[in-house]
Amino acid sequence: MTTSRLRLLMAAMAAVFAFSAVAAGAASAKPYWTENGVELKAGESRAITSKNAPGTVKKLKTTIGGTAITIVCETVEDSGTIYGGEPGTDKETIKFTKCKIEGAPACTVTIPAVEVKTTLAFWPNGLKNRVVDYFEPATGTTFVTIKITGCALEGSYNVTGSVIGEITPVGEPKPSLTIKFKCSTAGVQEPTEYETAGGAKVKDTLTFGGKPACLEDEDLFKLTNGGELDVHV
Repeated sequence: MTTSRLRLLMAAMAAVFAFSAVAAGAASAKPYWTENGVELKAGESRAITSKNAPGTVKKLKTTIGGTAITIVCETVEDSGTIYGGEPGTDKETIKFTKCKIEGAPACTVTIPAVEVKTTLAFWPNGLKNRVVDYFEPATGTTFVTIKITGCALEGSYNVTGSVIGEITPVGEPKPSLTIKFKCSTAGVQEPTEYETAGGAKVKDTLTFGGKPACLEDEDLFKLTNGGELDVHV
């Protein structure tokens, strides 16, 4: 082989290796938190607070005894901590007040504070520019036990499983970010699953009293120190 051909071959091989390294890096990229445009590294944490967006309420849609119901909470507030690393994570305490069942004024709804943990992930089907937050109970499989009294729906109902909300914007540090939980017209959580950096898909499994449930909500969350927050990939 001539020297010129050997040089061309070596250059081509170097280009292939460089491309492979970039591709591998992109494939393994995971969503992470930033503060003022700087990534929060593993071991770093920041305090956050959130509340429902102006003009919105939290709705939990499900069934009791075959009857469709919607639990509405007018005020939702939480405080917690985000943690650096890839993917970014979060732990929160969520408080619900002024809760009721739509169309059933006799019912009294009591919801204790909820302890959750979350993990940043991707919208399914390879949409790596859309980031979701995957919510699970802080311990075990039960988020909370909701008590309904004073009406025919009376009882204690465990809310279990997991639920997925989309965070916006992505890649733009802001004083606050939005997380939105959406029910489809069929009453199914949207999306129904999230995707890991490696392409594995994990299902949403939210239930109320053992029946499928769907959460509608829109919250604004921010850093308590006044810094600009972002999720980045």
